[in-house]
Amino acid sequence: MVTCLLLFDQRLKMPQALSDVWIHFTAANVEGKAVYICEYCAKSYVKNVTKMQNHLTKCTKFPQRSQHATSDKIFYKSTDTRDNRQTGLYIADELKAVINDLGPQKVFGLVTDNAANMTAVWSKAEGSYPHITPIGCAAHSLNLLLKDIMALKTMDTLYKRAKEMVRFAAIT
Repeated sequence: MVTCLLLFDQRLKMPQALSDVWIHFTAANVEGKAVYICEYCAKSYVKNVTKMQNHLTKCTKFPQRSQHATSDKIFYKSTDTRDNRQTGLYIADELKAVINDLGPQKVFGLVTDNAANMTAVWSKAEGSYPHITPIGCAAHSLNLLLKDIMALKTMDTLYKRAKEMVRFAAIT
């Protein structure tokens, strides 16, 4: 399985539109303070779109409660790679198609694991798009580090002793 994460800014394509959340709140002035009141349950908020969006997902009187309050995309695309060798060249070509589809000016980062095929993708991406920064996945690196640490004999001994202590504590 190949996992790549592209970091991109949708706002670079066009000016970002106001959030849809505003149509569900009415502006008001309470004791000299600007607040926004939910049109369905009358709960008020200081100007904070994130809290207002979260409120709409929980508001029992919101008519479209099961739907998201906004239409922002989080997931962009998935490609089935099982019929192709996952070489650096193949992945780079697939990635290039996605970057061109999004618009190269909007992509600023590429996060992958640190496998050899991915480092090849990094160099191809940097060659084609010098403004894109490839980044190794910190969680994957940490996983590999801990795997190496746990492979040490001293850590194995420590692990076995800790396991025995837990087993003993559970018995008593």
